[in-house]
Amino acid sequence: MKSITPNEDDYSDLIVPMVGCSFGKPVYTCPFRKYWPNNSLYEKVEVLDQMKPDERLQLRQFHQQCIRLKRMTGTPLCSEELNSTLDKLLSQLGFIL
Repeated sequence: MKSITPNEDDYSDLIVPMVGCSFGKPVYTCPFRKYWPNNSLYEKVEVLDQMKPDERLQLRQFHQQCIRLKRMTGTPLCSEELNSTLDKLLSQLGFIL
C-alpha cells in the first residue's frame, strides 16, 4: 500500500485522529490520545498548525501504519488482544511514544 503524503502545509488528514480513534478503542501508544480530552476542534487545529512539519509527519506515519495493521488483522478493532498485538508491532517498528 502506497503512502499518501500531502503537502507539508496540509494536515487535513490529521484532524480526524486528533478528535478520536475512528476504530473504537485506540492502541495504548497512540500519540493522538493526549489531544483528545478537553480541547475544542479549533484548539486541536491550532496545535496542528503550530507543530513543525516533522512532528506532523511522525503523527501521519503512525496513523497510516496503525490503519494498515488494523486492516491486516481479522480481530475486532476494539479488542484488548488487538490492542496488545498492535502495541507490540508498533513498538517493534520504532513507534515508541
